[in-house]
This record gives sequence, structure tokens and C-alpha cells, in this order.
Amino acid sequence: TEDADAVLMTVGTVTGTARDVVDAYREKGKKVGLVKLRFLRPYPTEELRKVVSRVKAFGVYDRAVSFGVSGPNFIEAKSALYGLQVPTVNFITGLGGRDVTVDDVAKMFDALLEVAKTGKAKKPVVWLSTRGVDEW
Repeated sequence: TEDADAVLMTVGTVTGTARDVVDAYREKGKKVGLVKLRFLRPYPTEELRKVVSRVKAFGVYDRAVSFGVSGPNFIEAKSALYGLQVPTVNFITGLGGRDVTVDDVAKMFDALLEVAKTGKAKKPVVWLSTRGVDEW
């Protein structure tokens, strides 16, 4: 993640899928990176701030929705990153036990690379592969 323009933070089993996408994108010359959240408490605030301060776009994967229409990992990350001026996007997918596919993760990275290029996120929360919800 040291030279990445766009970094995605994942948790759980989707991390393996995300690693495959990162490897494929890096082979194509795309500057993407991955952060795996291993535990929620104590929250790794300092480590996360160090990584995110070097990137142009940061994404947070969530497999759940919390009060306020975003995911719980996103809420924690936004709190930890308070004051940093890095566009941050929450990707919610895999609800109801649905699989998170390579294509889903690729869409996340494509959206983050667009944010890195423009400096702005179209939406702060993006729902992927969810019936009845617009995507990016």
C-alpha cells in the first residue's frame, strides 16, 4: 500500500478476494492497496491514519448496515480519520449472506481510482449487488 493511490479496507473472508483483485490490478500498473482490519477493539487509529494520509482515495468495505445508513466499519474509520482530507467511500455488499465476488471488489477499486483521479466521491455510501439499490 506504500505507493497506492487508492486503498480499500476489508474485514473477514472478502480479504482473500480483494488480494486477488489487488494483484491483478497491480500487474496492470494500477496503484491500489489493501488494508485488512483484524480486530475492532482496540481500534488501530494510528496505523490507519498513517496509511490513509498517503493515499488519494480510501474505501471501507462493510457487510452490514448501522444506524445512519452506513456500515459499522465505515463509522469507526471515519471517526479515526477525523481531520484528514482524504475522500472516503463506504462500500456495502454481501448483505443476507450473498457472496462478494471478484467483480464486486473490482467495482470498488474502479470507483476508488476514479475518486483518486477527481478528488471527489460521487456518493459517500455505495451499495453493490443489492437488489433495488443504485450502484456507483
